[in-house]
Amino acid sequence: KNKLNYVFHSGGNVIELPDNSLFVSMSGNYSKVFIVNMNKNILWSAIPEKWNTAEKKWEVIPQYRASIISCRKELEQLIWNNNL
Repeated sequence: KNKLNYVFHSGGNVIELPDNSLFVSMSGNYSKVFIVNMNKNILWSAIPEKWNTAEKKWEVIPQYRASIISCRKELEQLIWNNNL
């Protein structure tokens, strides 16, 4: 089998949210995303995955950077492609 191996030697990002917590994308092989508050408490954590139907298993989706939709207005802009 010929599998692509995504390895990012840089990347990742941090976005400050309206409540001053931080959305963090670790990039690379980890591909972990999480939200942490200023007291270093993890509020939410996930590893993006996709289902591989051929192999019938979940696989990590390599990430370089990630974004978060933090409010309804941003979600509507994404869906309807307009500037509200």
